[in-house]
Amino acid sequence: MSTFPYEVADSHGVMNRRIEKVTAAFLKQHQQGRFSAGQLVVRQKGRVIINLAIGEGVALDRSATIKVTPTSLFPVYSAGKPMAALCIALLQQRGLVDLSATVASYLPEFGQAGKMNITVDDVLTHKAGVFIPELWQDVMQQRSEEDIWQRICDTPPTYPLGTFAYMPGEYGWILSRLVKKIDGRSLPDFFQQAFCAPLELSDMSYGLNSRNPSEIVLSQWLGKSVEMVAGANAAEYFEEAQTSLNLFHSMNPAICMVSNAASLAAFYAFLLEKGTGRNGQSLLSEEMLDFYTKRQVTGWNKSLKTYLAISRGFMLGTLMPSSFGWWNSSQCFGHAGAFSTLAFGDRKTGVSAAVVTNGNAGINDFFWRFIPLGQMIRG
Repeated sequence: MSTFPYEVADSHGVMNRRIEKVTAAFLKQHQQGRFSAGQLVVRQKGRVIINLAIGEGVALDRSATIKVTPTSLFPVYSAGKPMAALCIALLQQRGLVDLSATVASYLPEFGQAGKMNITVDDVLTHKAGVFIPELWQDVMQQRSEEDIWQRICDTPPTYPLGTFAYMPGEYGWILSRLVKKIDGRSLPDFFQQAFCAPLELSDMSYGLNSRNPSEIVLSQWLGKSVEMVAGANAAEYFEEAQTSLNLFHSMNPAICMVSNAASLAAFYAFLLEKGTGRNGQSLLSEEMLDFYTKRQVTGWNKSLKTYLAISRGFMLGTLMPSSFGWWNSSQCFGHAGAFSTLAFGDRKTGVSAAVVTNGNAGINDFFWRFIPLGQMIRG
């Protein structure tokens, strides 16, 4: 297989011992039962140096068992948050949105219940204070997009404006509504046409994108029965939310991305190339990309109850332990997806990487798995 983005790994010029160390660590996690199906792709300066697919998983509709290949698709959840932010970045580059403007100036109904002063930038940097844990239940019940939006509009902020509180789903619904209002297209369609098509990343999308659920690997819950994250029990109905397809039909870009490791790693390679596509076309200016990956908030966030550094839509590395490694990952930008996926780019090494699996066991297990793996990938 040699079609982009699924090139065969070429380790020429790269220390084989380090590659062996990374792949051995990933294989060991698989052997330990941390996941039954997974992919690991590492690119560096235009070349794929690791391309590993292992195991098998149950299909989303439970109709079959899927033997994982480099092209197999997985739900990657919040790994889609940065892409939603870049849709806003492209609208900003075109002069169509002002981050300092209030969301209510574009969507007047949003200004209800004390949300009049929340800016677009507050949403992008998770400082809006809009936090409704029960929205997960609304997705499970397949409430309509209009019903969910009305609930967001009617609900006052949980935290004072400026409080660092990560918004798991609210972030996506607000940005989706904003893109639709400004551009006329849905955010998933906008992303597909503005980024995926020119980058030839046809296997990355929000929602199922006309795919059969039997082609997508079900993410499994392997942790405790109660895992409180951002005010909601992440373990509750975790697999049921996927098999009912409500999660994907919601088309919320904060939670419903489907992709594979190859596509995610290729997307971050594009970002490391300063927003330049495969044909040399500039899809996003270097200045805008720098603006969206520049650190905005660092510290303890109220909802996840973890220490976190973020920019606009991206999680960032730090000098201390982060998702990307034990130390000195401050040149990294990316995002996790549930407790099973991590995709990032590292400006220092020129490495872009994606780890996609079907195993979720909570935030502690996520750190146990991904921090040492990220450190080894960056080398």
